[in-house]
Amino acid sequence: MLKRISLIILSLSFAFPLYAERFTIEDFQNARIIKDFKVSSSGDIILSIRDFENKTTFNYDFYTLRNNAVTRLTFGGKASGDFDLSSDGKAVYYVYSKDGNVSLFRLPLMGGESEKVSDFPIDIGNIKVFESLGKEYILFSANIIPDCKGEELKCTKEGLEQQKKQTSAYVYEELYFRPWNFYRDKTRSNLFIFDLEKKTYTRVIGGDFDTPPLPFGDAEEFDVSQDGRFVAYTAKKVRNTAESTNNDIFEFDTTLKKEIQISASKGSDTKPAYSPDMNYIAFLTQRTDGFESDKVELALYDRKNKKISILTSHIDNWVESFVWASDSKGVYAIIEEKGYGTLYYIPLNNPTASKRLTDKENIKKAVVHKDTLFVSKDSLLMPADIYSFKTTEIAKSKGSIKLNQITSLNADIYKNKELPELLDITYDGARRKDGTHNKVQAFILKPANMKKGERLPAIVAIHGGPQGSWLNSFHPRWNGLMFSSSGYVVVMPNITGSTGFGQQFVNEVSKDWGGAPYEDIMALFDYFAKTDFIDGSRVCAIGGSYGGYMTNWILGHTDRFKCLVTHAGPFNLVSKYGSTDELWFPEWELGGTPWTNRDMYERFSPHNYVKNFKTPTLVIHGANDFRVPLEQALQAFTYLRKMNVPSRLILFPDEDHFVKKPHNQRFWYKEVMDWIKNYLK
Repeated sequence: MLKRISLIILSLSFAFPLYAERFTIEDFQNARIIKDFKVSSSGDIILSIRDFENKTTFNYDFYTLRNNAVTRLTFGGKASGDFDLSSDGKAVYYVYSKDGNVSLFRLPLMGGESEKVSDFPIDIGNIKVFESLGKEYILFSANIIPDCKGEELKCTKEGLEQQKKQTSAYVYEELYFRPWNFYRDKTRSNLFIFDLEKKTYTRVIGGDFDTPPLPFGDAEEFDVSQDGRFVAYTAKKVRNTAESTNNDIFEFDTTLKKEIQISASKGSDTKPAYSPDMNYIAFLTQRTDGFESDKVELALYDRKNKKISILTSHIDNWVESFVWASDSKGVYAIIEEKGYGTLYYIPLNNPTASKRLTDKENIKKAVVHKDTLFVSKDSLLMPADIYSFKTTEIAKSKGSIKLNQITSLNADIYKNKELPELLDITYDGARRKDGTHNKVQAFILKPANMKKGERLPAIVAIHGGPQGSWLNSFHPRWNGLMFSSSGYVVVMPNITGSTGFGQQFVNEVSKDWGGAPYEDIMALFDYFAKTDFIDGSRVCAIGGSYGGYMTNWILGHTDRFKCLVTHAGPFNLVSKYGSTDELWFPEWELGGTPWTNRDMYERFSPHNYVKNFKTPTLVIHGANDFRVPLEQALQAFTYLRKMNVPSRLILFPDEDHFVKKPHNQRFWYKEVMDWIKNYLK
């Protein structure tokens, strides 16, 4: 019998005793992290939670939240794959792979062992359960050879095995052949319907395109209508996939075998979702092709009159995600605002009457169950927990709603821990053409128990993107709490290009990579001088991706920083163009190709300022990073050593743009903090 362990959940919140211990890498990795959660028809919450119990790998297992207690359902990483709830809410279907064997399991929620439903010859994922005419089915995705007809999964396995016997070579005639961290073979991600009664599958959406789109598409990129007849899905059906962002939404009628295109924009349209009454499909949309950081808006497709309207034109920030209200009269949307994922309610009959439900709280996900909205919420200091509120309270509320905390998953880890003070500040950044200054928001973490008047050294952390941001969120890699626990003030500025401060602020970084964002960072020294807790003479800058680019840029433009850490940072913009996976990005950001706008590439390429290199620099890169390829780090390290600048190269042969494996993560933090300590001691 499968053991079930109940964890008593503290009500609402818990108070920390007198701070005694600093937050360590062990605490960071042992923290229970919610990967996903869903709500059953009976109102029980099913969570996929990460743990580090075996001290070797991160595992994800299933838990239920019922009557204010969390019960563990599985052990050994059973929730590492995708999952969904049965139509009656009494079981979880999940995909589990081990030793090359891929299986679909059904786990009863009220007790009993997992039951194997079926084996599959190749990996499947992104499962979505639906009901049609009283029968239960599962929609899933699989990478198959498009030319395979009938038993496509088996045919694909045999075809790939046969190809490997002939050669290990890949042959390409088109671009976008190595998205993110892998080389493409001849397969494409298509959608299938699995009949749970007959144990058979049928390809329902297929062709020489990918759905969900590569490389990060998931189950949110398709949906099934409540009657099980229609499938709405996202796909990029353009020829120049490496140069275009033009994803579109399509709807397929599984009865008539007919398909229509729903979206009409030239930009990226994603995440379609049917309303509960089936009258509408909501989805996210961008207007401009090639600009991946165009404003993300919430669109509404009326299935009766075939018209599209925009629900968030009046809101000048990106919609990150959304969920339908149970009565189909409105949508709950998470919109990024000034460092927080803010929850909105948007009524269909009057979208401009949208109601802002939270303030300075970071909402990560929302799920509706009848008259209750469940959300996950975290902060820079704390991993996510589950909260709820009654949707009937929205009409009564004059301001922000009160979220009721119903889990405290990491109370044991945080017991007796000293936590930094979190500040949310705004300072004067780059000077604008009209003579005014950017108003730059930043989060600052002050180490616990600082003495009055004590000035401590600081770490300036620069986020990626460049169209990204620091949120008041528990980052899985660049974790502010981890940096602060070593006794440094941590400064996390949302510089020019950051999302959440209006689309114009986002737009201003394009074609100005080393301009206003750099000035925003340098203006921090004026802010430091005005504080009584930061020693502006002892500051290091660190960053990844665009943040790594900016540290490379800083390297050639100032010696005010005592040290730098550049992770996965662009260094030579000309050579990067010829080796990155997505060409639309540099072509938009730098105004063309290296041969049509050479001056822009050369002006903002850090390698051209090598003669100014002086600051000690730690260079870090993953060998499987195809977004910012490894050659960028190799060039940076070569230039640094040739200029006799104190420098060090750390190469992870088994990581990509991110360092995610536990042992590598520990090594990363140790090396970074040792490097900083050496120059800020």
